[in-house]
Amino acid sequence: MYVSPIGDVISQHNVECHQFADDMLLYVLLSPADFGHLSAIESYANDLSRWFVENALLNPTKTEAMIFGTSQWLSQVNRPQGVRVAGAAVQFADYVKLLGVTLDSTLYFDKHVIEVTHCCHYHIRALRHNGHC
Repeated sequence: MYVSPIGDVISQHNVECHQFADDMLLYVLLSPADFGHLSAIESYANDLSRWFVENALLNPTKTEAMIFGTSQWLSQVNRPQGVRVAGAAVQFADYVKLLGVTLDSTLYFDKHVIEVTHCCHYHIRALRHNGHC
């Protein structure tokens, strides 16, 4: 898949980008006051999604949005419901899974640790059941 030209679209906005195989992570630093003005974020999201749609690379069902910050910072933010991307409303998630790691809004990793622990217990029980432990 050739996504190199997307760099030209990204460079037109104040957005950071990471690419992982066929996934792209876009992020931007915001202050609590910026949340009243999400139109700029929606503007570059629309520019990016337009490029992806024109090149048949966007899967809107896999698009996620999330706000990260400290508990104190998040409590000060008048958090909107979400943003519009490619004409679709994308709700802000409480957590996302990125490359197998579950990230929560405060980056405490509580949910990730619980998921890994459950997975380990499952496999230990399976080994005991098979007589390997």
